[in-house]
Amino acid sequence: MRSVGLDIGSRAVKLVLLEEGRVRGVRCIRMHLTEPDSSGRRRPVPVPGSEFEIDGDQVIAAIGQRPDLGALERIPGLSISRWGTVEADPVTGATGIPGVFAGGDLVTGPWVAIGAVAAGKEAAESIVRFLDGRDLAAGREPAAPGEMHHRPVPAAEPRRPRARMRELPVAARRGNFQEVELGFEEAEGRTEASRCLNCGYCCECFQCVRACLAEAVRHEERPRERRLSVGAVILAPGSRPFDPAPFADVFLYGRSPNVLTSLEFERILSASGPTQGKLLRPSDGREPRRIAWLQCVGSRDINRSGNGYCSSVCCMYAIKDAMIAKEHAHGELDCTIFNMDIRSFGKDYEKYYNRAIRAGIRFVRSRVHSVDVLPETGNLSLRYVDEAGGLKVEEFDLVVL
Repeated sequence: MRSVGLDIGSRAVKLVLLEEGRVRGVRCIRMHLTEPDSSGRRRPVPVPGSEFEIDGDQVIAAIGQRPDLGALERIPGLSISRWGTVEADPVTGATGIPGVFAGGDLVTGPWVAIGAVAAGKEAAESIVRFLDGRDLAAGREPAAPGEMHHRPVPAAEPRRPRARMRELPVAARRGNFQEVELGFEEAEGRTEASRCLNCGYCCECFQCVRACLAEAVRHEERPRERRLSVGAVILAPGSRPFDPAPFADVFLYGRSPNVLTSLEFERILSASGPTQGKLLRPSDGREPRRIAWLQCVGSRDINRSGNGYCSSVCCMYAIKDAMIAKEHAHGELDCTIFNMDIRSFGKDYEKYYNRAIRAGIRFVRSRVHSVDVLPETGNLSLRYVDEAGGLKVEEFDLVVL
């Protein structure tokens, strides 16, 4: 048996090869990164004629992990986050149901084992206090991180290869469940532990610079001061994102994991986001084929949100996200933007709006009446009135507010 780790960043698996019903290997193709697109991102594309094969008799697909919430999603009072985890107090572990506590990967998502151990100890403390009728949070403030001290790699530190862990011979692994990795001897363990370069703090190893394919890490840059002569100063203190919670009964935000805010959707498109830039919907990790943007939620609505104005920035923000979503999709992606009106003034925004239309993005002038979940698929059914006054119903995989 041969075990091979594949670097998917430079090659992709095209086909699992079979012979008489048994795996005999995989066929791969080499990839290379394109020039940055309009958003600055590079995309991996196949290199024609670069196929090659790797022999093996077993294929294991490492596709990540997430909590199985099948038995929990319908429990009243138990809140599920947009990332498919149970929402619980970070200190006490208390959920929305009195006497029910949660911790570990069910709350944080995949993380280290010691984090789950710590969460279990805190949950045990909370259970004791709950049974005694005491305050769950009293005297349990979150631990503040210690002061960070940079300790550089000593200049005279020699380069040494890592010790190779002893393994059980292949013949001795058959027909049993014995540990394959046998661990280090004490001397080897001490030598490896002495290699620690201040975990958690920057040790100036520059590996982040080498690993960033977009060349976005500029480690050598330092702050610089410049003096400019200007005629006017305009303060741009930022904005406050609108909370769509008041519309949860209509648009299901917080009730369906497939209803996101625009900021949450942009996190999905980000390489540092929860799906590492892969366009996957939170409920089942499936790549969506139809996405709807509901514009003007809370805009010019003094009855439910108290906003009598239009922010004027959401239109172009939604168009940009729709364009990037199309770039991230592996197949055809239907993007529809429901809107009261499109404000694309200045800075060639009108040209970008027309470019989006040419790219196949559909613009529907309407305000969506309501969103419903289709239980058999988890898809979302949108009801709206079109410009002609007719009631329409459409189905989408993902909805962005």
